Amino acid sequence: MEERFAQRGRKQKGEFSPELTRLRQQIEETKVEINAARNHFEQAVDPTLIDCYIYEINAAQLRYQFLLRRFKAQEEAAAARSLTSQEVTEHAHLVRKSRFLSHVSAGNDRRTQRES
Repeated sequence: MEERFAQRGRKQKGEFSPELTRLRQQIEETKVEINAARNHFEQAVDPTLIDCYIYEINAAQLRYQFLLRRFKAQEEAAAARSLTSQEVTEHAHLVRKSRFLSHVSAGNDRRTQRES
């Protein structure tokens, strides 16, 4: 799973965008918080501390889920932007090609008219 996570949101040069890098760092920090809260929970004896660590675990898990959703949304937005620019490039190529073909076609029509 870590490998798949590491592949997401990469730019062409193999780097994360600044926003995705920041989100990934926050996700990693939240995972550490979850593990710390679980360790504290397992060692707690006082019922008040047990409740406290349960709340910490739940809060960290909710934050983790939020950050993952945000990371995925940012990643999809980046993919949509790159797809859009690719489509623009393809469209520009088709326009140039059609102009060239119409120009060549118009030249052939003139030649046939002169020959007649």
